Amino acid sequence: MSNPNITLILCTLRRDAELDRLFESLQYQGTQFDLIVVDQNADNRIQRKLSKYPHLAHAKVIRSSPGLSYGRNVGLRLALAGTILAFPDDDSAYPPLTLRRVEAFLDSHPEVGILCGSVSADWTCLQETGGQLKPIEARRASALTLFGAVTSHSIFLNTRSNTARREWDIFDEHLGVGAQFGSAEEIDVVYRLRREGMQLYLTEECVSCHPDKDRGVVNPQRAYYYALGVGGFFRKNITLQISVLLLLLKVAIGPIVKLAIAFVRARPLQIRYHICTLVGRYRGFCIWRNERSV
Repeated sequence: MSNPNITLILCTLRRDAELDRLFESLQYQGTQFDLIVVDQNADNRIQRKLSKYPHLAHAKVIRSSPGLSYGRNVGLRLALAGTILAFPDDDSAYPPLTLRRVEAFLDSHPEVGILCGSVSADWTCLQETGGQLKPIEARRASALTLFGAVTSHSIFLNTRSNTARREWDIFDEHLGVGAQFGSAEEIDVVYRLRREGMQLYLTEECVSCHPDKDRGVVNPQRAYYYALGVGGFFRKNITLQISVLLLLLKVAIGPIVKLAIAFVRARPLQIRYHICTLVGRYRGFCIWRNERSV
């Protein structure tokens, strides 16, 4: 296989059937890619599963300790230089030709450093095959779109647009699932890369399928854990720039409004959920130590 333009970093732990869906989707992408699987399982399930997919025969499998950001950094140290980096979740999948369309878009728009697309919980889009290759349409976005629009499995980093950066193990290992602060690792990455001059573009087109884990589920413990990451992100990156202050205001007001609605509707579990979100964000901000950095 010639050197591909796209490198996928897949960190996986305790997934089985979900990986079949992802691996199946990768044979319909219409372009070459390099797949680096960071295996955090104690058994050999990944090697057994990959053996069923001839189109993934060139996948690299490496081991790492648990931790999503830690595992991604381990994989990123093996990534080919000058490629497009993507981070599929182990329970996500790509619609057909997504990687080829992303590759074509970034090739024709070299000024774009970060492309982020929409995510769908409708798995029927994985069945759409054939037809004309439609170009991606995207628009430049500000920092105010980071929360709500940026998810790790819908991000594509065009490393060719940032020649000053030599190393791409860019995830803060204090943030993300498995770390003390359970989220916002991808927000932190995109925010810091924007400060280095990489332009963020958003497309409304679906580039990833992923289950909506919050739909119909109210989990206060999960809300608190994820909220710690949001608070930690702001403590780490807080400045007097108007964009950062507006973003902080946005994530502070949202849970308050939702909490008020839950009170009016007398929904105790949702009240607890939004209180946990507020407390988690405040606590994450307070306990983050400023000497932590990437």
